[in-house]
Amino acid sequence: MVFNSYIFILFFLPITLLGYFFANKYSEKLGKYWLIAASLVFYAYAGVKYLGFLIFSIVFNYLIVLAINKTKKETANSKNKKK
Repeated sequence: MVFNSYIFILFFLPITLLGYFFANKYSEKLGKYWLIAASLVFYAYAGVKYLGFLIFSIVFNYLIVLAINKTKKETANSKNKKK
């Protein structure tokens, strides 16, 4: 599916936007999860064979960000203790 295809413009985009706004009404977190799911569906439509790699990449990047944030907090705490 490409961005200028009829299936994207007439079906995928409206369903994704409506789903997001309805989900976001109840919870911002639910709205974000809806967009993640829609994104995975979009990429899976092109070919399921790369979906596993995409999910692995998302999880890996998320874990790296958590590690970076933890290191930043530890560094900030150690600087504050020295003062």
